[in-house]
Amino acid sequence: MTRYELLDRIGVGGMAEIFRGKAVAAGGFEKPVAIKRILPHLSQDTRFVELLIAEAKVLSLLKHRNIVQIFDVGLGDDQQYFLVMEYVDGKDLGAIQRGLETRRKRMPFDLALHVGAEICEALEHAHSARAPDGKAMSLVHRDVSPSNVLLSRAGEIKLTDFGIAKRAEQEQTSGGAVKGKFAYISPEQARNEPVDPRSDVFSVGILLWELICNRRLFSGMSDMEALRAVRDPTKIQRPSEIDPRLTPELDALVMSALDPERARRPTAGMLGAKIRAMRYALEVTVGDPATELAKIIETAEQVERQSVQVPVVAAVAPARPRMAFDHDASEATVIRIRTADAFSMRDKDGTGMAAARQVIDRFEEEETRLAQLTSEQLQMLRSGGPRDSSDVQPLPRRPADRRPRRPT
Repeated sequence: MTRYELLDRIGVGGMAEIFRGKAVAAGGFEKPVAIKRILPHLSQDTRFVELLIAEAKVLSLLKHRNIVQIFDVGLGDDQQYFLVMEYVDGKDLGAIQRGLETRRKRMPFDLALHVGAEICEALEHAHSARAPDGKAMSLVHRDVSPSNVLLSRAGEIKLTDFGIAKRAEQEQTSGGAVKGKFAYISPEQARNEPVDPRSDVFSVGILLWELICNRRLFSGMSDMEALRAVRDPTKIQRPSEIDPRLTPELDALVMSALDPERARRPTAGMLGAKIRAMRYALEVTVGDPATELAKIIETAEQVERQSVQVPVVAAVAPARPRMAFDHDASEATVIRIRTADAFSMRDKDGTGMAAARQVIDRFEEEETRLAQLTSEQLQMLRSGGPRDSSDVQPLPRRPADRRPRRPT
């Protein structure tokens, strides 16, 4: 059992409440952590818990400065599951973008390149990671979006939430729908086709385009509009069409990541190396990225504070209703977590990791089958019909047109 203290509730989502906390060990040793308390209905879902532990076991192997580390996963005294992760003191890229937009500012060009290169380093590490037995793990993030890129006051840029378990939670309400944020997925994801590491590269291309052009690419659209635009991304404007000061070399770099044909996209490592080389070749920069990031984070926090301020309209303000993310000082702040056996067991021969991969692969296969079912077949699954989508045969589908598309 490990003892943790919950300090502040810092977020809540469909899967978990997120706390800033600290691990407390013998001798007074303390370590800051982020703690996700899985919501009760999911803690009782055997399939979800199995997938959560399998995912945590696989992702705990990713040791990289640009990836949020997973330390522990287990069961608390209240029979709820917890995920203990590295705490990043800062803001996510989405909050940064909103802060800059509100103040009518833009991220310095060289800093945007720095952020893009760091994200690419994280992805290249994940894409090429190998299990203890030397086998490739074939990890794909699938949700490289602003809320999953964390920027710290110390100048760190970290990728979080690889999202396998999160997609299982979403499945409970969205059935066979496309998973992920439509504005940041790849064309093949939008078409419910199998994905590979270069699908993540397309998502990085969207982020880089937005940071450099200082406007949204697809995220200002409705879900269906964004989905249609992503499925056929041949009309994306080159950055220099938005800002004539930008160079053809930058156009070529960004548009290579946004190529509709994934086979023509660079790997994350190749893209990151080109972005970094372009940054190093700049004659003028803002200086130390860490210092500039700290300023931008402060701007985002000022905007957030101002957005929650309410004008005083009476001598006595009414009591504010308690929100889901408010920390209740009356609840116990000390928890003890028993590490899940499947997460903690030693894996000298690689069998534990292989078992974890099988759990994730089963989920991926199930998700692919669901994506091929009609709405009537999905309703049959939900209303007491066959419990497994493999018992429902998908309707025949017209063969896809495999001819390469030319950008217009």
